[in-house]
Amino acid sequence: QRSAHVTAKFQHHREATAEAAYTPAFFRSRGLDDVVQAASSVVRVRAYDVLRPWGRSHGSGFIWSKQGEIVTNMHVVLGATFLVVQFAGGEERRAKVVGGSRECDLAVLRIVDGTPMPAQFQKPLQLGHPPRVGDRVAAVGHPGHWAWLLGDGVVSATGRHSSRLLEKMSTDVHGGLRRFQRYCAVDGMFMSSALGGPGSSGGPVLYVDGTVAGVTTWQFSGGRYPRIMVAIDVQVLRRVVPMLLADGQYRPPSLGIEV
Repeated sequence: QRSAHVTAKFQHHREATAEAAYTPAFFRSRGLDDVVQAASSVVRVRAYDVLRPWGRSHGSGFIWSKQGEIVTNMHVVLGATFLVVQFAGGEERRAKVVGGSRECDLAVLRIVDGTPMPAQFQKPLQLGHPPRVGDRVAAVGHPGHWAWLLGDGVVSATGRHSSRLLEKMSTDVHGGLRRFQRYCAVDGMFMSSALGGPGSSGGPVLYVDGTVAGVTTWQFSGGRYPRIMVAIDVQVLRRVVPMLLADGQYRPPSLGIEV
């Protein structure tokens, strides 16, 4: 009888937590006020292909500048005929890709219709310091039918160590990971325990002060491995995004030596 009571109490607590887990009040109570405020600068990105209407994809992104520019993953928008961006206030705008790198899995979008710009463009997100193991972070995105899902966790691995772990966890990512390391950054990824899912790709990983630690790009779960969120390091953003804005593509530094 006591066991049944404890089980019922635990179930009630889990259900109550699930109901409250993604509300702004819940995260403010955990000291994440700045993250909740920053989440209003996160957008949903819908990619459409008129030649393959069944191939629609969606992901996330965040406001980079007041000029109507948004950062997301390249794999979210690759092959899209047209793009629609939805803002936290519910407004939708057409957008186009102005620069992208498959190797770095980063793309920059620009709003192409609608004036005035949504109010969120007055609050572009600021870039933070390089991630360190143990840093508290929160991932914001749009997995599945969730809107502005926010999950907190900690940075669990950085740099080459996180890359070696990825290679052990999944063979599916090997091609993309090797391409990223060779043409973008050897130490340019980190892993965290923050909650997310399909559709979180392109959304920011934020520090508790609301600044950007990186961009969600992959997630692994199930089997003998725990759920892990993989993100592109903010240092890669600092280097790659300005090039995408200036030239439409990223050219990695080279010594001119072929092997």
